[in-house]
Amino acid sequence: MRKNLFLASLIVGTTLTLCNASDAQIVAKGKFLNQTAPIASRTIFTPTKTGLYCLSVYGTITVADPSSESEWSYNLQWTDDSGAINSAMPLYGLDNEAGSFSNFIYRWGDAIPIEVKAVTPITFSVSQRGPADSSAYSLYYTLQHLE
Repeated sequence: MRKNLFLASLIVGTTLTLCNASDAQIVAKGKFLNQTAPIASRTIFTPTKTGLYCLSVYGTITVADPSSESEWSYNLQWTDDSGAINSAMPLYGLDNEAGSFSNFIYRWGDAIPIEVKAVTPITFSVSQRGPADSSAYSLYYTLQHLE
């Protein structure tokens, strides 16, 4: 247990240090309040030059459906120098429990450092895995250009 807690603290500390650079410039931000349906793929930002970015994301179940067996999933896509499209599902929220989305280590938002190739979009979507229900969620994000 201590080893897992240490690893989680190390990952969180390193990511937050990277993403809190004092000269970082906010290039995009958004919020989607009390959503009850999936969000189709949307572009967060398309950089004009290749660079390192940090995406801070926070999601929360604002209305839980106690009988639900579904979850909302935040999905992220970007292209790095390899030319490959990278996909990640860094956060998800269980529809039957109010509160913040989670990732595999902890339960709150996420700060995600990504390297993005010029003129390729950073996109996200929110999907619901499982049957539709009466839950609702809110989503907030800020994208910073680090270098």
